[in-house]
Amino acid sequence: MDTKKAYLKFEAEVSLENEALVKRFNHLAMKRTTQLNPRPCSHEPRTFINNWYFDVRPITLPFGPHETFPAEMLVIFNGSSRRFHAEGPFRVFDDTRADPDSLKRKAEWIAKLLVRAFAKQSRMEATGIFSPGSRRTVPWTWSTGDERVRSAIQDALRALGVRQQLCTVGLEGPLGSDRRMADEQWTSIRDALIIEVGKIPDPRNH
Repeated sequence: MDTKKAYLKFEAEVSLENEALVKRFNHLAMKRTTQLNPRPCSHEPRTFINNWYFDVRPITLPFGPHETFPAEMLVIFNGSSRRFHAEGPFRVFDDTRADPDSLKRKAEWIAKLLVRAFAKQSRMEATGIFSPGSRRTVPWTWSTGDERVRSAIQDALRALGVRQQLCTVGLEGPLGSDRRMADEQWTSIRDALIIEVGKIPDPRNH
């Protein structure tokens, strides 16, 4: 499959899956603490606090032999277990001066990918939230470090029909522990993600 078809396939999957994944997401258990089978060769605890932090990180991907493609990844992190997951890539740069609707469209992508991350087995097995044999749950709470897009994400979650408790997104400041640990994890895993994601086309050429 060429790179353009691969990107369009991912984009179409996210759109077509919405209703089924939201229904599955809303039926998953919601617990203050949860359990995951530890990943091989890790020191993760089996039981951990079910609070998750997420934000969007820029990533530069290869696009053709001599070109690069600026995109974004949604990263999701649990400070209690240090489990880290990434969804994407997607590309909606929120320049509200040039495109007043860009912040809303970015929030819609984030909301869809949040649901996908917890309701569907990851295509990136090495960084999936749920290791084999783990029972799926949804977060007890979640938060982000991006105050500017937080309100739009809450609106997007409501529009998808996500359960009411998780339409509230907390805000974590720049000195928050989960945010700082997510920064550290991102630095160590970014290059591996670039390799795993592979080549994707520039959506401007669709």
